[in-house]
Amino acid sequence: MQGAISLASLSTITPVLAVLLAAVFQLVRVPHALYVCVALALTTLVLSGYLAVRRLPLTWWQRALILGMEGALGGFVVILELLAHHGG
Repeated sequence: MQGAISLASLSTITPVLAVLLAAVFQLVRVPHALYVCVALALTTLVLSGYLAVRRLPLTWWQRALILGMEGALGGFVVILELLAHHGG
């Protein structure tokens, strides 16, 4: 079981590290890299939520509602962080 958890963690962090390394080597501008990292984090959140609800006895629209609300909550957290760090 720990091997699966380690592999899942590695598959989550690898794209983010790749984008950040691209920014370090000036292949991508840092603000753009950070936007991509936020999008990757939200995508990973929704995909892991999908893996959690896929076997539950729910209809397709209930699953879509759960995943949509999860994505919206994640987006709300990002907006709150931006407001906290940049004022508003």
